[in-house]
Amino acid sequence: RAAWSPALAEYLVQHHSQPGDLLADPFAQQGSLARVAARQRRRLVLNNTSPATVLGVLISAAPPAPAVP
Repeated sequence: RAAWSPALAEYLVQHHSQPGDLLADPFAQQGSLARVAARQRRRLVLNNTSPATVLGVLISAAPPAPAVP
């Protein structure tokens, strides 16, 4: 099973899209594209046959909660 290299995902998103663009990950598995899209302020559509996998990808891409002083 293939996975996006985080470095490749970072390069492709940065050089081939703009903030606010809609990206698609039709075979969401590891969440590399989702994490990069969130960091670079892109919107993302995910697809996978397993709802649990999609949920895991969404959780892994969520920004960390702010620290409470």
